[in-house]
Amino acid sequence: MPSLINSDLAAVSTGSGLYLYYQNDRSLHETYSADGKSWTASSTIVSDDLSDEGSPITAYYVKYDGSMDKKETIHVVYIDHQHTLREKAKVLSDGGEAQWVEIDVPDSLKKAPIETSTLASGVANDDTTYYSFQWVFFVESPPEEDIRVAGIIRNSKNGWVWEHAADLIEEPAAALPGTALANYVTTATSRVFLQDHEENLVQYNGGYGSWTNKETIISSNGVLLSTPIAAASSNETEHPHVFYISRATDSNTAAIQDYQGSTSTRVSGSYAPGSRLGAATLGCDTVYLFHKDTSSPLAISSAVFDGGSWKSNGTVVGSS
Repeated sequence: MPSLINSDLAAVSTGSGLYLYYQNDRSLHETYSADGKSWTASSTIVSDDLSDEGSPITAYYVKYDGSMDKKETIHVVYIDHQHTLREKAKVLSDGGEAQWVEIDVPDSLKKAPIETSTLASGVANDDTTYYSFQWVFFVESPPEEDIRVAGIIRNSKNGWVWEHAADLIEEPAAALPGTALANYVTTATSRVFLQDHEENLVQYNGGYGSWTNKETIISSNGVLLSTPIAAASSNETEHPHVFYISRATDSNTAAIQDYQGSTSTRVSGSYAPGSRLGAATLGCDTVYLFHKDTSSPLAISSAVFDGGSWKSNGTVVGSS
């Protein structure tokens, strides 16, 4: 089954398997792999009320989910065709084609994301002490206030109801309109990546109470305008993989790049304009990147990093 050219590619790792969520027509679909090589599409549609133009989608895995009886779950958060923030979740221990259940989003947040907002999410403190801190990020424009990147959080302290945490952006409208968002969470720190008004790829570090000022990790001359962004863990906790598209030059075409630590590595020279990126880590440091090739933009391809180098990893979702 094909996917929209501009479909979000929301990748989730459970540690022992990979799930990928994507859009075709108005439907939100799931495909699964135990090894990153062979993929099986679910016969159950997650939702059928997405936007014809492509809906923002994000997803995350929780091993000890305090919001769902401390079970192992996957949550998918998206914006539907009526521009309403929605959430679905399923319990993995139910096995087979586990049923997706609707999770109520507070009325104050349903219409919070602006028309051009994307989504990102992550989980911290996923243990038997806290039973997870769940994060979702989007861009909002509260009445009589500046546009900002907002983080909402759900945990035991707030009764497992989404509520605003500290706002991400200190200066007004620092984010480039329509910027992609990517989130990488550890127990101590949440990192959010986006593109700013100067077209730099930037990073904010913070969490529940406050955020640092932005740090430029790739300057504008090295980043495609309105680049897609994705992030995944590495074997160095403080240095996740951050994926973006490089800016084309007279001598080089735009390419998918992996920034880690202080170094950028080319992943693929085939990038379908307008497409998105998704990424997840299986095991210690086997990283999977999901993307669309120029030659087949309705299909979803993958690349894999095994700790040494990036390699093509075949097709995840076909073009027909």
